[in-house]
Amino acid sequence: MKIKLVLIALSVVTLFSSSVFSEPTSGVTTIYSIKPYMLTNTVFVEVSSEIICQTRTFKIDLAKLNGKATYAAALSAMMANKKVMLEISDTTGCTDWGTELQSITVFAY
Repeated sequence: MKIKLVLIALSVVTLFSSSVFSEPTSGVTTIYSIKPYMLTNTVFVEVSSEIICQTRTFKIDLAKLNGKATYAAALSAMMANKKVMLEISDTTGCTDWGTELQSITVFAY
């Protein structure tokens, strides 16, 4: 009986914890535009279908740690027409147009 209760409790925790994020995360989408700004050291990434934080346009700060790697991932995904998932910065949160990205997940399919 105790084992059943433990398994049920673990199932409930797993069910709810998998759908909770500490920051907003997009669904699977496609990058269709990348616009680097030389003077501000930022890159703007626009996605095709996912609206998160009231926008489809997100910012990558190249001056931040791994900013250039995130930009490279975005550019590679766009050129290969791969699906991506965007994660919003913990630090800045949602700021509408130009919300800062924390990470980009690129999918093989």
